[in-house]
Amino acid sequence: PYGAWIGASPKSVIISKNASDSDKVSVQEKLIVFLRKNNDKRVIIPTGGVIDTESNLKSTVLKSIFSALGLEYDAFWIGKELLIDGSLLKYRNEIAHGENTDIDEATYEQLHELIIELLENMKTYIENAAINRKYRV
Repeated sequence: PYGAWIGASPKSVIISKNASDSDKVSVQEKLIVFLRKNNDKRVIIPTGGVIDTESNLKSTVLKSIFSALGLEYDAFWIGKELLIDGSLLKYRNEIAHGENTDIDEATYEQLHELIIELLENMKTYIENAAINRKYRV
């Protein structure tokens, strides 16, 4: 997720995040090559702002977060895109923007179950990635 690097001193490499490049694979590949060439130096990577929901967690933003975390955005998540973008995001935006939105009990239950399912799956993906040491290059 880091789009630019400031440079290398004799002892360290300083990384700078460029949000506009956060989902560009070519930039990430260049960063990996740069870090491998400087593998004898300490790397300083800022952690603030790595995960950006863009104030609206639609499926494209979720996909970008998965990429930043090195997680696979697989068939489960692709299958939930319509519910995320079509229902969850729709009601979230209407409520957040003060619209008079009626949500019946069945819709509320469906959205509640969706949110819990998404959170549980995200937790499982992150735990599995940690257990399998997917964070290693």
